[in-house]
Amino acid sequence: MVKSLSIVTKINLVILLVLAVTMSFIFYLAIEAEQAHDEEMFMMQATGLFQQIEIARHWNSRQGGVYVYKKPGMKPNPHLYKTRPAAGKARVIEPEITDSKGRKLILKNPAWMSREISELSKSEQKVIYHLTSLNPINPDNAPDDFERMALKSFETGNKEAHKLYQNGDAPFFRYMAPLKIEESCLSCHGFQGYKVGDVRGGISVEIPIAQHIGHADERMLRIAAYALVTYLILALTLTLTVRRFVSKPMKKMIEFTNGLEIENEALLPSEGQSDEVGILARSLSETRKRIQHQQMTLREKAEELDLSRRTDPLTGANNRQHFILEMPKIVARANRDNSPTSILMVDIDHFKEVNDTYGHAIGDRVLQQMVEHMIQETRSYDMLVRYGGEEFLVVMPNTENQHAVVIAERIRKSMEACHCVTAGDKTVLYTVSIGVYTTLQEEIDQMLIKVDDAMYRAKEGGRNRVQNSE
Repeated sequence: MVKSLSIVTKINLVILLVLAVTMSFIFYLAIEAEQAHDEEMFMMQATGLFQQIEIARHWNSRQGGVYVYKKPGMKPNPHLYKTRPAAGKARVIEPEITDSKGRKLILKNPAWMSREISELSKSEQKVIYHLTSLNPINPDNAPDDFERMALKSFETGNKEAHKLYQNGDAPFFRYMAPLKIEESCLSCHGFQGYKVGDVRGGISVEIPIAQHIGHADERMLRIAAYALVTYLILALTLTLTVRRFVSKPMKKMIEFTNGLEIENEALLPSEGQSDEVGILARSLSETRKRIQHQQMTLREKAEELDLSRRTDPLTGANNRQHFILEMPKIVARANRDNSPTSILMVDIDHFKEVNDTYGHAIGDRVLQQMVEHMIQETRSYDMLVRYGGEEFLVVMPNTENQHAVVIAERIRKSMEACHCVTAGDKTVLYTVSIGVYTTLQEEIDQMLIKVDDAMYRAKEGGRNRVQNSE
């Protein structure tokens, strides 16, 4: 049956088949990209929520818990009575105390605080936090199957765990990361034999994603519809092209051949003439050029979109999203090469006063001028990031601590000497405080904590200074 088909029909069938396979592959890539984007977005949301609750727990733990006045119906955490420090150390946990006026106060320790935050978050945002451990003091904190597997993996060195799952008809995204023992934790958990740095347990975050999945399904349907319409348009266009430049010329040649006499042989087109094959070849060549041009245009637009997604629109510096995507690569290279990575945290002193005194437009200009100076004082391969508000990071790969301190001093002096921003007839003067931290191999979160601590020590030391964490 195939042998009986005309050459034009065969060409059309091949074109339609190739086009269908190509469009299917493009549609498959679009679905894969959409799913990868969704999972990346879920991970970013979950890690952000985990970091928020972890910071709150760190603060509570370092205060030794927080006492609040007892309200009607409020009871102290009954599990605190089961806790005690390591053998030979005095008990410092008092679940309930009375102040000098006879008012009762109860202790909100990190675990109890996390539980109450989870209940509030579940009722208002449908986000669930669950503090758990393989050896919980509170039976309600016992892990489920996912949490148990994650906790065991943390003990072997894994840093996080996540999964998508269905609870009935509702889809959820779960994320979990470990909690490690700090010195302040031992007042409650010392009797369990933990040491500083041990994995105490973890916090799982459960995010409902039904609404987002619904939107994603709608986008997939739209993409499928666009793909189908595009396929039909391209199929029709190519079929008409074959008809115009192959079918009609071939029919004319057949008619010419059927009516041809020997003396008319000279009327046949030579091999070098623009016959239907040549026309088709040139058409494909032009089509290829158009596709290449469109691909180049799309790549340029994609690069522009990616740049805008990673760039702070006010200052032109890299934004936090860029930091989240690129910092793991920098750390991985440093670990592979066993080279030091230095990081600066730069914060404008009394920036609120600048905004309050001169207005936010002048404050914005100060931020822009600050970035221009930092670009001048740093190297082309250093990563400048606007991390938040008036807070900036400078990540310096393969940089020793002494060199990082020198660069930080240059930045500080440049800001101190800057008289570039004016408000009317007044010159806006400002200074910065800078924290410096250098490491060989360390987690990003720990690097941020330590450089942030160095920066705040620079603030506490009088501002307009560089504070080295070493």
